[in-house]
Amino acid sequence: GLGGIIETPPKKPVIAAVEGFALAGGFEIALACDLIVATDNAQFGLPEVKRGLIAGSGGLLRLPQRIPRQIAMQYALTGEMMSATEARQWGLVNLLTSPGEALHGAKTLAHKIAANAPLAVRTSKHMVTDALHWPADERWQRQNALLETIIGPDRTGTKDIVYMNFVQGAASAFVLAVDPDTGESRQVGA
Repeated sequence: GLGGIIETPPKKPVIAAVEGFALAGGFEIALACDLIVATDNAQFGLPEVKRGLIAGSGGLLRLPQRIPRQIAMQYALTGEMMSATEARQWGLVNLLTSPGEALHGAKTLAHKIAANAPLAVRTSKHMVTDALHWPADERWQRQNALLETIIGPDRTGTKDIVYMNFVQGAASAFVLAVDPDTGESRQVGA
């Protein structure tokens, strides 16, 4: 459905750049994204109820996960539009830009993300997306399993030492502005 990301968002981070109106399916695509950059005059909404329909591409599923339930309910039941400024106040929009600058803002944010280790970014996205649905008594175990995919398994029984070596190596890479995945130098602050 809608852009191929509605039901199965990709593992890589996806950023929506919204100029103007993101209504109905357009808003549902934006809600399927991990981050939203919008111009300060953008408008969001699920107007389907005004036409005797429902937002059937995930908008009614995702909106109450992204903003308070009562606010989501108001917009779902009235079909009214939400300004980008209000969407930013509710935490739905990550960054507001001037008109014509949403794509540039999204690319800037993408460059900041891309400057980080890909496996760490992918795993962080997975955890932020899925951890709330994990059973409470399994969260730490699941987190630790994912952490092992980053730092490697505890083969020697000295997980603390392995972890400390990893932390020291990552800290050194950070201070020296070295890409932790490739070992190549990178521009500081890029």
